[in-house]
Amino acid sequence: MSLDAAKSRAALSRRQFLAACGRAAPCALLGAAASRSSFAAPVKEAYDGMHDGAAWRHAALDRIERERKQDFLLMVVDAAGSTVPNASVEIELDRHGFGFGGGLRLSRLFDERFPEEIREQYKSLASKLFHKTVALNGFKWKHIDNNLQYVDEFLTWCEASALPVRGHTLVWPRFRRAPGPVSKLADKPDELRATIRAHINRMVTSYRGRIVEWDVLNEPFTEHEYMDILGETAAVDWFMATQEDDPDARRYINDFGVLTRPSKNHQDHYFDYAGWLLDHGAPLQGIGFQAHNPAEFPLESPENMLQTLDRFASHGLDLQITEFDVERTDRELQARYTMDFMIAVFSHPATVGLLTWTPFEYGSGMVSKPEAAMYDRNLQPRPHGEVWDLLVNQHWRTRESGATSATGAFDFRGFPGTYGVRVMAGSTAHTATAEFLPHQTKITVALDQRIQ
Repeated sequence: MSLDAAKSRAALSRRQFLAACGRAAPCALLGAAASRSSFAAPVKEAYDGMHDGAAWRHAALDRIERERKQDFLLMVVDAAGSTVPNASVEIELDRHGFGFGGGLRLSRLFDERFPEEIREQYKSLASKLFHKTVALNGFKWKHIDNNLQYVDEFLTWCEASALPVRGHTLVWPRFRRAPGPVSKLADKPDELRATIRAHINRMVTSYRGRIVEWDVLNEPFTEHEYMDILGETAAVDWFMATQEDDPDARRYINDFGVLTRPSKNHQDHYFDYAGWLLDHGAPLQGIGFQAHNPAEFPLESPENMLQTLDRFASHGLDLQITEFDVERTDRELQARYTMDFMIAVFSHPATVGLLTWTPFEYGSGMVSKPEAAMYDRNLQPRPHGEVWDLLVNQHWRTRESGATSATGAFDFRGFPGTYGVRVMAGSTAHTATAEFLPHQTKITVALDQRIQ
C-alpha cells in the first residue's frame, strides 16, 4: 500500500489494526487492551512498512519466537540430593535478560519536596514497566553534583528492584556539556587530559559494581572539541581508562541521526568511527543508538532500521537502543509505530536492550517533549504506553506450569532472564529465584526437606 493510500484511508481502530498485523497471538493480546481506547480520527501520517500484514513484521515475529526464546531445564532435588518426580512446578519470568528499560528523572522519584505518594507511584510504575534503567541527566558531568543527593538512594532502589543501571555519560566532548571551569582548559591540553581522566576515575570507581555499562563517549559526530585539542586517540584512552577502573562494566559509544532520522554522512561516520576505535585498540563493547523521533521528522521504516542494525552488527559488538521516544499527537500512529519499532528491535539478534527516554511527562515543563511521554502527568497511560506494557510484560513474558518428569526434570521454552519458581512436592512448598541465561540453560532447585 502506498503512503498516499495509507494517509487517505480511514484509520482502523488500534484493536482492528493490531488484530490484522500478521500474527494472532500478540495482536489479539494488544487488541484486547486497545478496546479501552479506540480512535476514530484518520491517521494523517504513515511510514513504510506500516500496512497490515507487512512481510517484515511476519519475519520479525518469527525471529523473536525462534531466536529470542531458548529451551531451558529445571531440575528439582530434595535436601538429600535425590531427584523429585511428579512435583508441581510454576515458573514465571520476573526480569528480562533483554534490557527493556526507561530513563528516569531522579528528583521526581527521590526528592522529598514532592509528595511521597506520588514518588512511590513513579517507582512502582518504573519497576513494573522496565527491566533496566538509566538516569536522564543524573550522571552527566555537568549535572552529577546537583544530583548526588539522589544517586545513592536511586542505586539502592534499583538494586532492591533488580533493575540493572546503565551510566550516561562519561565523556560528552564539548565544553558546554561539562562544568564551567573545564572550559578554561581549552588552551591547556595537559590539564584538560588529566581533568577528563580524573572525572572518569571518579565516576567509574564511585559506582563500580552498581553500573552495568557506561556510555563512555557520546555523540562524537557533532561533539568533538576535546578530540580537536587532544588528538583523536584521546577517545581510545577514555575507553581504556574506563576498563581499568571497572573491567566488568561494559563500554559503549552513543550517537543520534543513525537509526532514526538518519543522515548518510552521520551514519557512515558512526560506522567508520566504531571501526576506527576498534582498530586503534579501544576496548569498545557496544554501540548505542539514540532513537528520538521528533514531530518534525518523518518516521523511519522498520525495514530500513533492520538493515542499519545488520550493517552495524558486522562490527561484532552488542547493539542497544539507548534513547527511544516518539513525539506525536496522533495517538493511533504513535502506538502503531511504538509497536513496530519494538518488534523490529527485539527481533534483531545483535540487540541487547531498548530504553525509552521519555516514559513520564511528570509535570508542566518537566520534559522537553511532553507529547512523547508514555504516561501523562496524571500517571495515566497513553496508547503507546499500553503497547510497551503489553508487549514487555505480557506477550514477551514466559509463564509455564506442569509437573517434573520421572527424573525430576521440568523443561520449558522461554525468554532468558530471572525467573520466580514455585515447587510443590507432597506437602512441601518451596520458592526460589532462578536465572536462565543463554549460557546457563540448566538450573537445579533444591528443596528444604527430604522427599520420601
